[in-house]
Amino acid sequence: MSVKIKMALLVLSALIGIGTLAGISQYQINTVYEKANYGNENTVPSLVALNEAIASVTTMRVTIWQHIAQSEASKRGELEEKMSSSRRKVDESLIKYEGLISNEKDKALLAADRASIRDYDELRDKVLALSRENKNDEARDFLMTQLGGEPALVVEVANKIAKGDLSSEISLNYGDTNSLFAAIKKIVNTIQFLVKDLEMLSRAAVDGKLATRADASKHEGDFRKIVDGVNNTLDAVILPVQEASSVLLELSKGNLKARVTGDYKGDHATIKNSLNSSLVTLNEYVGEISRVLSSMSAGDLTVEVTKDFAGDFAEIKKALTLIVDSF
Repeated sequence: MSVKIKMALLVLSALIGIGTLAGISQYQINTVYEKANYGNENTVPSLVALNEAIASVTTMRVTIWQHIAQSEASKRGELEEKMSSSRRKVDESLIKYEGLISNEKDKALLAADRASIRDYDELRDKVLALSRENKNDEARDFLMTQLGGEPALVVEVANKIAKGDLSSEISLNYGDTNSLFAAIKKIVNTIQFLVKDLEMLSRAAVDGKLATRADASKHEGDFRKIVDGVNNTLDAVILPVQEASSVLLELSKGNLKARVTGDYKGDHATIKNSLNSSLVTLNEYVGEISRVLSSMSAGDLTVEVTKDFAGDFAEIKKALTLIVDSF
């Protein structure tokens, strides 16, 4: 093999290397993220409706303590009207949530919530009856039994949860499984479990482990929807990444006919089109070089490089033309 032919092959190798780097760079520059609409259409409105219901329940709980502390009948009447208004808002919020139910499990959880609220209605009626008779100590003791802790502590813990602070140590009385404080502790544990899974997914994504998933079946209600949403988002991201990686691997093996064929949208479609366009261009350049070298090897020393080479590839065209002209 002559020195000139070896030089031509060296040019060809450089061309393939530059093409590979160009494809990889284009792939890395573009982002690989597509949001799932389910969270916007269902999960977030569901959480908003539940938050409205919780806020109304909290208002009722605070107002009933104000009722116990109040001695004027007229003021008590105003507080009772405030409680009635909050109770109506609870129903309105749960009706909103009902329209967003996604499965039978969700439906069962909503039914359980409504049953708990009816139980609270009975508790409230008994406490109010004692309060109207000025039996404040009895009303307080009865309500304390149901709360499972001091009202101030219950409010403090609830306010921390509202701010995203889950660090409160909640100690329950022996055998307490049904009080408000016991319910709050369950809420804290459930949210902590959700946060732990989301942190795990976040760390995995940062480390490039896009195949990592959380077990959504371990969560319930809207918390399960959140985990499903994150898992679905990662599914949408990893498929184009895997196919693009496979195509780049084929390119590294010299297969210039490999293409990304998946039906992708948004930035994923941009990556697909850019990578495929790079492969088409690289294949055309290699085809032109092969044509020229084949003609030369067949004794045709009048062959010319006719295809335009863009950007840095233009230097390769110049080098190839010099080789042809030197014969």
